[in-house]
Amino acid sequence: MKNMTERQEIIKMLRDGRGIRYISREMNCDRKTVRRYLKEYEQALASEDSSAAVLELLHTKPSYHVTNSTYRRFSQIIRERVDHYNEVNLKLRRQGLRKQCLTGKQIYRKLEEEGMDISYPTVCNYLRNKKREDNKVPISKECFLRIHYESGQIVEFDWGEITLYIAGKRTRFYMAVFTFAYSDARYTYLFRHQDQLAFMESHRNFFREVNGVPICMVYDNMRIAVKEFVGTERKITDTLASMSSFYGFKYRFCNIRSGNEKGHVENSVKIIRNRGFSGEDIYFNNIELAQNHISQICRMLNKENKTKENRLTEDCRALKVKNGDLGCFVLGEYKVDKWSTVLVKNVHYSVPDNYVGKTVAVRLYSEKVAIFCNKEIVTTHQRRYTDWVVDITHYLQTLLHKPNALIHTQARYNANDKLHKIHDNRFCGTDREFVQLMLFMNEKSYTITDLEEKCKELYNRNVRKASKDQLTAMLLNEEQDDTQEKNISEPFGEQEKLIEQKAGDSLESLTAIMGANLEINNLNIIRS
Repeated sequence: MKNMTERQEIIKMLRDGRGIRYISREMNCDRKTVRRYLKEYEQALASEDSSAAVLELLHTKPSYHVTNSTYRRFSQIIRERVDHYNEVNLKLRRQGLRKQCLTGKQIYRKLEEEGMDISYPTVCNYLRNKKREDNKVPISKECFLRIHYESGQIVEFDWGEITLYIAGKRTRFYMAVFTFAYSDARYTYLFRHQDQLAFMESHRNFFREVNGVPICMVYDNMRIAVKEFVGTERKITDTLASMSSFYGFKYRFCNIRSGNEKGHVENSVKIIRNRGFSGEDIYFNNIELAQNHISQICRMLNKENKTKENRLTEDCRALKVKNGDLGCFVLGEYKVDKWSTVLVKNVHYSVPDNYVGKTVAVRLYSEKVAIFCNKEIVTTHQRRYTDWVVDITHYLQTLLHKPNALIHTQARYNANDKLHKIHDNRFCGTDREFVQLMLFMNEKSYTITDLEEKCKELYNRNVRKASKDQLTAMLLNEEQDDTQEKNISEPFGEQEKLIEQKAGDSLESLTAIMGANLEINNLNIIRS
């Protein structure tokens, strides 16, 4: 811009009749520059349309003819070494080892190790020119086409990996990210594994949250969606086939190594990771809090401006109707072994000891294992990845006949820490009584918390050793007291009784849910 203004000033002085020496002194420039501008001005005046030529000259930046410079330090020896590494890369490509070829930076470092004085940009420029010469075709940039999207038509899906600290433990999680192509609205769900169950549950959660199904889902060539390639055609997995059939959406895959074809979700993974799980936002007490946090971040991003919020409303209105939810589990049949466990995915899950030798049905969820017998629920476990997941209450009948084995069993090792403390402090040496007490609690549906409270009462009375009969009586007395209080407040009308019963049922269900969530570290709430 400065050179263009300078030329305009010089031409103005020339038109006013100023000499070359005077202009050079006033403008502080070389006389050759003034002469060059004078020559250009005279040529413009001599042209057919002189006024247009002069106007174009005044509004065009000056051009400079630069001679082709050579690499001053790029000697023949360096050129031969770079050509040698080019040949090495060519051989590797022929062997199918494209990812193990030397990069420009690696070639530069090897030249440095050999004591050659050369810069990295010089090496890169030579490699680029060499490639252009070898191809004998001018290298041109790729042309991209802008795509027009309709509301509710396309949703893109991708996985993202993050690391969080859950209750102080470093844990790797996978984000299932969905992005509307029209509104660019984002939805994210956390899973411990990137498997078929997580794939199904993420779609179920997304369709449930937006209350509809898009026309088409876009994926890359992930293994949980593409089973294999048959020539250029893709053979999809049974999971994707069942989801597409149940929900009624179409699917489309990107070309290989073409992430730009689903650029909305590729960008969403980066944004969600940076906005949601960066800095100090990686520490959570449980996975439920982490999921609530990232859901709140997504809601904030989806409403960051009015245009995006309106487009999301249009997307949701244009979705297809969702007919129910797909059952997101893998069903299998297993035989209960001699340890009263079923072996699922190399992990033993316990069942009550009276099922030894029987065949049970197992529903494997992403975070839960449910075991059935004759279509009736037997037990549920939080899905884990250790060798043994056992519940001590499943072995009480066997322990009643073998009480001395209690302290060495896997069931006691996996038991609640509170139960360990009660056994060690109150029932050391009286294992049979402890088992009998556990049977009584299991029959009457008492919890470990109830037992712990009674033990604390005995401790406050300076009773250091507890017996089964003592604790049983204390638990029964509390139950009788609760019954008497209920009978005292009995005179209500029929309508009040019905309201009280419903409230009690709701409270009981809530208590059961809260108790279950406490034992499994609140992991199942996210998957529901």
